Amino acid sequence: MLQCSNLSAVVLPTTYDGCLMPPAAPILLSTWSFGLRGHQAAWPGLEAGGAAMDAVVEAATAIEADPEIDSVGYGGLPDAQGDVTLDACVMQSPSACGSVCCLREHLHAARIARRIMEDTEHIMLVGEAAETFAEAAGEPAAELLSPAAREAWTKWTTEG
Repeated sequence: MLQCSNLSAVVLPTTYDGCLMPPAAPILLSTWSFGLRGHQAAWPGLEAGGAAMDAVVEAATAIEADPEIDSVGYGGLPDAQGDVTLDACVMQSPSACGSVCCLREHLHAARIARRIMEDTEHIMLVGEAAETFAEAAGEPAAELLSPAAREAWTKWTTEG
């Protein structure tokens, strides 16, 4: 099973008589209402025979960049101090996983988590260490607070 925790997007293998069998056709499954937006970004590569991990990260990346989604990524609502922080985890097996927490300057947390899994011996990088790794990996710095999220936060701080 491959998963990206901030999306609950999962590509599942199937079983037959207790034996692990690949599905007859690839599937994408999300539990959140906006999951289809990620599926639209990820499906072409998966349908063309691409890797499941590529599809999961592509779905997460599309959702992270969508300013209309207010629970994760660029459109995500900030904390009480007005800061947006992002987290993500990817996992291929118990011995192949990567995660990132408390990103404040880089938007694509799932992509960075994958790089941690593939390029380091770490399982998790947090805060400044995560930012330093993302920068060294070539991830561009980005503003994480969208205008709509800033407006919602300002309204919340003044009106409660």
